[in-house]
Amino acid sequence: MTMPNLMNCSHYPDKRCKECEEKFPAPKEEFTRDDAENWLITKGIIKKDMKKIPEKGQEGLRMYFFVMYNLSGIQKGIQAGHAALEYARAIEQNKFSAKYKREYHRFVDDHKTFILLCGGGSQDMIDREKELDMFGIPFVSFKEPDLNNSISAIAFIVPEEVYGFDEDDYLKRVSVNIQSWEEEEKYRCYQWLKSFRLASN
Repeated sequence: MTMPNLMNCSHYPDKRCKECEEKFPAPKEEFTRDDAENWLITKGIIKKDMKKIPEKGQEGLRMYFFVMYNLSGIQKGIQAGHAALEYARAIEQNKFSAKYKREYHRFVDDHKTFILLCGGGSQDMIDREKELDMFGIPFVSFKEPDLNNSISAIAFIVPEEVYGFDEDDYLKRVSVNIQSWEEEEKYRCYQWLKSFRLASN
């Protein structure tokens, strides 16, 4: 749209008339982050929404487990099952906030996908707990009596906006310095989660 010649405004130069102000607002003095983001979206360089979901509350959910590396394949599954039951008990006993309780029920109703990751040895499993705390992810650990009460499995739920994080789009945003603090946090959590291999037999 071509800006009009403001000399044609009868109020110029004292002030702009109301009609002119509404139709042709004065240009911004600064090019904001939102301006940059909108421009990149219109050019197809980045996506409008980094999440691959239509609405908040409709994204996928997965229950992840860290299990000790030195267990047999079937024992890893059994220990993860123990941790899943302990997670359910924690929900029933209101040990998590209402937000995470709703998340758990939605996971049970609509998703039910389990992912088992290698958590390392007994000391490593303690480190996994500290890392989950650092990311603010609620979790429940199961300690196996037959393993000297070592942590054999840790259960926690991860939303799709983390495990399905769009890394390529995020890095494009970083390249022009328009990433948000929330995106940075999700990216760090995504990278951390991706660094663990699946638990094997």
